[in-house]
Amino acid sequence: MNQPTVKDIKTALQDWIPKDRLTFRPGWKTRGRPWTYGIRGLMVHHWAGTGDGGQQWMEARDGAYPYCNSTIRRGTGTSRDGEVMVTSALSAWHSGLGGPWGRAGVPKDAAHLMVWGAELEGPLPATRYGVDDMTELQWDSLARLACALRDVAGPEAFPNFSRVIRHADWTDGTNGVAAYTLPTVGRKNDVWRDTKAIRQMTKRCWATKRA
Repeated sequence: MNQPTVKDIKTALQDWIPKDRLTFRPGWKTRGRPWTYGIRGLMVHHWAGTGDGGQQWMEARDGAYPYCNSTIRRGTGTSRDGEVMVTSALSAWHSGLGGPWGRAGVPKDAAHLMVWGAELEGPLPATRYGVDDMTELQWDSLARLACALRDVAGPEAFPNFSRVIRHADWTDGTNGVAAYTLPTVGRKNDVWRDTKAIRQMTKRCWATKRA
Protein backbone atom coordinates (compact mmCIF):
# COMPACT_ATOMS: atom_id res chain seq x y z
CA MET A 1 0.00 0.00 0.00
CA ASN A 2 1.27 3.46 -0.85
CA GLN A 3 2.33 5.70 2.01
CA PRO A 4 2.28 9.07 0.23
CA THR A 5 4.88 11.64 1.22
CA VAL A 6 4.21 15.38 1.13
CA LYS A 7 6.27 15.54 -2.08
CA ASP A 8 4.12 12.83 -3.68
CA ILE A 9 0.94 14.64 -2.70
CA LYS A 10 2.15 18.00 -3.96
CA THR A 11 3.06 16.48 -7.32
CA ALA A 12 -0.36 14.83 -7.67
CA LEU A 13 -2.22 18.01 -6.72
CA GLN A 14 -0.20 20.04 -9.21
CA ASP A 15 -0.94 17.48 -11.89
CA TRP A 16 -4.71 17.71 -11.43
CA ILE A 17 -5.50 21.21 -10.13
CA PRO A 18 -4.78 24.36 -12.19
CA LYS A 19 -1.88 26.40 -10.87
CA ASP A 20 -4.03 29.48 -10.26
CA ARG A 21 -6.36 27.43 -8.02
CA LEU A 22 -3.78 25.78 -5.77
CA THR A 23 -2.18 27.32 -2.67
CA PHE A 24 0.00 25.68 -0.03
CA ARG A 25 -0.36 27.31 3.37
CA PRO A 26 2.46 27.74 5.92
CA GLY A 27 3.21 24.48 7.70
CA TRP A 28 1.49 22.29 5.11
CA LYS A 29 4.49 19.91 4.97
CA THR A 30 5.05 19.37 8.68
CA ARG A 31 1.85 19.70 10.70
CA GLY A 32 0.26 16.27 11.10
CA ARG A 33 1.15 12.59 11.11
CA PRO A 34 2.44 10.63 8.11
CA TRP A 35 -0.10 8.54 6.19
CA THR A 36 1.09 5.29 7.79
CA TYR A 37 -2.01 3.41 6.60
CA GLY A 38 -2.31 5.20 3.27
CA ILE A 39 -4.98 7.66 2.13
CA ARG A 40 -8.14 5.57 2.01
CA GLY A 41 -10.70 8.15 0.99
CA LEU A 42 -11.86 11.75 0.77
CA MET A 43 -14.36 13.23 3.20
CA VAL A 44 -16.30 16.28 2.01
CA HIS A 45 -17.24 18.78 4.70
CA HIS A 46 -19.55 21.79 4.64
CA TRP A 47 -17.81 24.94 5.91
CA ALA A 48 -20.80 26.74 7.42
CA GLY A 49 -19.48 30.25 6.94
CA THR A 50 -17.23 32.37 4.78
CA GLY A 51 -14.19 34.57 5.06
CA ASP A 52 -10.54 34.56 5.91
CA GLY A 53 -11.24 34.34 9.64
CA GLY A 54 -12.69 30.88 9.16
CA GLN A 55 -9.72 29.90 7.04
CA GLN A 56 -7.35 31.02 9.78
CA TRP A 57 -9.31 29.06 12.38
CA MET A 58 -9.10 25.87 10.33
CA GLU A 59 -5.37 26.35 9.93
CA ALA A 60 -5.11 26.27 13.74
CA ARG A 61 -2.23 28.72 13.91
CA ASP A 62 -1.61 28.04 17.58
CA GLY A 63 0.56 25.12 16.49
CA ALA A 64 -2.03 22.36 16.75
CA TYR A 65 -2.91 20.15 13.82
CA PRO A 66 -5.10 21.95 11.27
CA TYR A 67 -8.81 21.12 11.35
CA CYS A 68 -8.82 19.87 7.76
CA ASN A 69 -6.35 18.93 5.04
CA SER A 70 -7.63 21.50 2.59
CA THR A 71 -10.29 24.10 2.05
CA ILE A 72 -12.03 24.92 -1.23
CA ARG A 73 -12.88 28.61 -1.26
CA ARG A 74 -15.76 30.41 -2.98
CA GLY A 75 -14.10 33.70 -3.81
CA THR A 76 -14.47 35.71 -0.61
CA GLY A 77 -11.90 37.86 1.17
CA THR A 78 -8.47 37.31 -0.37
CA SER A 79 -9.30 33.96 -1.98
CA ARG A 80 -10.19 33.02 -5.56
CA ASP A 81 -13.29 31.05 -6.51
CA GLY A 82 -12.51 27.33 -6.43
CA GLU A 83 -9.13 27.86 -4.82
CA VAL A 84 -7.78 24.78 -3.04
CA MET A 85 -5.82 25.81 0.04
CA VAL A 86 -3.73 22.95 1.42
CA THR A 87 -3.36 23.28 5.19
CA SER A 88 -1.74 19.87 5.76
CA ALA A 89 -0.53 17.18 3.37
CA LEU A 90 -0.27 14.92 6.41
CA SER A 91 -3.18 13.59 8.45
CA ALA A 92 -5.21 16.35 10.12
CA TRP A 93 -8.12 16.64 12.52
CA HIS A 94 -11.47 16.81 10.74
CA SER A 95 -13.66 13.72 10.96
CA GLY A 96 -14.62 13.37 14.62
CA LEU A 97 -16.84 10.53 15.82
CA GLY A 98 -18.16 8.04 13.28
CA GLY A 99 -17.54 4.76 11.53
CA PRO A 100 -16.21 2.17 11.39
CA TRP A 101 -15.93 2.22 7.57
CA GLY A 102 -15.32 -1.44 6.95
CA ARG A 103 -14.75 -1.45 3.18
CA ALA A 104 -12.08 1.21 3.49
CA GLY A 105 -10.46 -0.39 6.52
CA VAL A 106 -11.02 2.68 8.69
CA PRO A 107 -11.70 1.97 12.38
CA LYS A 108 -14.31 3.77 14.45
CA ASP A 109 -13.43 7.43 15.17
CA ALA A 110 -10.13 7.19 13.25
CA ALA A 111 -10.90 8.65 9.82
CA HIS A 112 -8.62 11.64 10.40
CA LEU A 113 -5.65 9.24 10.28
CA MET A 114 -6.61 7.66 6.94
CA VAL A 115 -9.02 9.96 5.09
CA TRP A 116 -8.35 13.39 3.55
CA GLY A 117 -10.71 16.10 4.81
CA ALA A 118 -11.81 18.90 2.44
CA GLU A 119 -13.94 21.82 3.66
CA LEU A 120 -16.11 23.59 1.05
CA GLU A 121 -16.76 27.22 1.91
CA GLY A 122 -20.45 28.11 1.78
CA PRO A 123 -22.52 30.87 3.39
CA LEU A 124 -25.56 28.78 4.32
CA PRO A 125 -26.22 25.58 6.26
CA ALA A 126 -27.17 24.01 2.94
CA THR A 127 -29.13 21.00 4.13
CA ARG A 128 -31.46 23.30 6.01
CA TYR A 129 -32.20 25.56 3.06
CA GLY A 130 -32.09 22.90 0.34
CA VAL A 131 -29.96 24.94 -2.03
CA ASP A 132 -26.53 24.31 -3.48
CA ASP A 133 -24.49 27.19 -2.09
CA MET A 134 -21.24 26.01 -3.66
CA THR A 135 -20.04 27.32 -7.02
CA GLU A 136 -19.32 25.19 -10.07
CA LEU A 137 -15.62 26.00 -9.74
CA GLN A 138 -15.69 24.68 -6.18
CA TRP A 139 -17.22 21.42 -7.36
CA ASP A 140 -14.72 21.18 -10.21
CA SER A 141 -11.84 21.67 -7.78
CA LEU A 142 -13.27 19.01 -5.46
CA ALA A 143 -13.45 16.51 -8.33
CA ARG A 144 -9.87 17.28 -9.30
CA LEU A 145 -8.75 16.92 -5.68
CA ALA A 146 -10.39 13.50 -5.44
CA CYS A 147 -8.67 12.38 -8.64
CA ALA A 148 -5.30 13.57 -7.36
CA LEU A 149 -5.77 11.67 -4.10
CA ARG A 150 -6.77 8.51 -5.93
CA ASP A 151 -3.67 8.83 -8.09
CA VAL A 152 -1.28 9.27 -5.19
CA ALA A 153 -2.97 6.79 -2.83
CA GLY A 154 -2.89 3.93 -5.32
CA PRO A 155 -5.54 1.34 -6.23
CA GLU A 156 -5.18 -0.75 -3.08
CA ALA A 157 -6.05 2.10 -0.71
CA PHE A 158 -8.29 4.14 -3.04
CA PRO A 159 -9.63 1.70 -5.66
CA ASN A 160 -12.65 3.67 -6.92
CA PHE A 161 -14.84 6.67 -6.18
CA SER A 162 -16.96 4.91 -3.59
CA ARG A 163 -14.11 6.16 -1.39
CA VAL A 164 -15.55 9.70 -1.67
CA ILE A 165 -18.03 10.40 1.13
CA ARG A 166 -19.68 13.32 2.87
CA HIS A 167 -19.15 13.99 6.56
CA ALA A 168 -22.63 12.77 7.48
CA ASP A 169 -21.95 9.49 5.68
CA TRP A 170 -19.18 8.95 8.24
CA THR A 171 -21.32 9.90 11.23
CA ASP A 172 -24.56 8.23 10.03
CA GLY A 173 -23.10 5.17 8.30
CA THR A 174 -24.61 5.90 4.89
CA ASN A 175 -23.33 5.39 1.32
CA GLY A 176 -21.25 2.34 2.08
CA VAL A 177 -19.67 3.41 5.35
CA ALA A 178 -21.74 0.90 7.32
CA ALA A 179 -24.60 -1.52 6.77
CA TYR A 180 -26.54 -0.03 9.68
CA THR A 181 -27.28 3.27 11.36
CA LEU A 182 -24.43 4.34 13.60
CA PRO A 183 -24.78 5.74 17.14
CA THR A 184 -23.40 9.07 15.87
CA VAL A 185 -26.26 9.56 13.36
CA GLY A 186 -27.37 13.17 12.85
CA ARG A 187 -24.22 14.81 14.18
CA LYS A 188 -23.30 16.73 11.01
CA ASN A 189 -24.92 18.83 8.31
CA ASP A 190 -23.61 18.31 4.82
CA VAL A 191 -23.12 19.98 1.48
CA TRP A 192 -26.35 20.01 -0.51
CA ARG A 193 -25.11 17.90 -3.44
CA ASP A 194 -25.57 14.25 -2.52
CA THR A 195 -22.85 11.64 -2.33
CA LYS A 196 -23.90 9.85 -5.52
CA ALA A 197 -23.73 13.08 -7.55
CA ILE A 198 -20.32 13.96 -6.09
CA ARG A 199 -18.98 10.53 -6.99
CA GLN A 200 -20.38 10.77 -10.52
CA MET A 201 -18.80 14.16 -11.22
CA THR A 202 -15.50 12.85 -9.91
CA LYS A 203 -15.66 9.79 -12.16
CA ARG A 204 -16.31 12.08 -15.14
CA CYS A 205 -13.27 14.18 -14.21
CA TRP A 206 -11.11 11.05 -13.99
CA ALA A 207 -12.36 9.70 -17.30
CA THR A 208 -11.83 13.02 -19.09
CA LYS A 209 -8.18 13.28 -18.14
CA ARG A 210 -7.51 9.59 -18.75
CA ALA A 211 -9.12 9.63 -22.22
